[in-house]
Amino acid sequence: MHTGLILIMLISLVTPAEGTTYAPSTEYRVSEVVRVLSGNSFECKLSNYRPAPSVSFRVYVRGVESAYDDKADETLLADRLKRAEKIELKNIRFRNYFRLETDLYLDGNDYHAKSDYA
Repeated sequence: MHTGLILIMLISLVTPAEGTTYAPSTEYRVSEVVRVLSGNSFECKLSNYRPAPSVSFRVYVRGVESAYDDKADETLLADRLKRAEKIELKNIRFRNYFRLETDLYLDGNDYHAKSDYA
C-alpha cells in the first residue's frame, strides 16, 4: 500500500465524526467529591466532562491560600463541599495530568463570598 493511503486511513480513524467534536467548557459541575487534599484543593469527578467521564480531577481553588498541613482550612473546605447541593467550577484553567485551577461556586455562591456556609 502507498504511504499516503495508510495515512488517510489512520486520520479517518482518529478524526471524530461530524457533530461529535468536543469543545472544552468554561464551567463544569462536580458529580462526586472523592477526597479533600488540603485547604485549597480536592479531588473530584465532573458530570459533564465527556472525553473522560470516569477520571478524577485534582482541583486547586483559585485565590485560596492554605498551608498543605493546615487542618482547619482543610476541615472548612470539606464541610462546605459536603453541605453544598450544587458544586460548580468556573473559569477553569486546565493543567497537565487532570489538574485544574478554577473558581469554586457552591450552590451558586462564590466560595470566597460570605454565605450560609461560613
